Amino acid sequence: MTIQQTLNDVMNDVGAVAKKERNTHQNFQFRGIDAVINAVSPAFREHGIVVLPRVISHDYQQIEIGQKRTPSGHVTLMVEYTFTNRDGDSLTATVVAESMDSGDKAT
Repeated sequence: MTIQQTLNDVMNDVGAVAKKERNTHQNFQFRGIDAVINAVSPAFREHGIVVLPRVISHDYQQIEIGQKRTPSGHVTLMVEYTFTNRDGDSLTATVVAESMDSGDKAT
């Protein structure tokens, strides 16, 4: 079986992950990483998918945000994810991510 077929089976098992969490500061609903991991990981285990991340590039800067000039970490990453199934077939996807945090969680 190809990794594309295996990932399609996972998608059929998992379905949509609802936006059940709420950001009260900016007033919007979101789906957190914990909700996604909790929804996807059982299906990945059942279908024998292993994901291997590899950081291609990482940039961290300290910036100031807002009228109070609050120090915040600003991170940009490029990460390559390789998805492999039990048959040894694999698929690689590269993503670019960006985040800011006024504490220690930008990355």
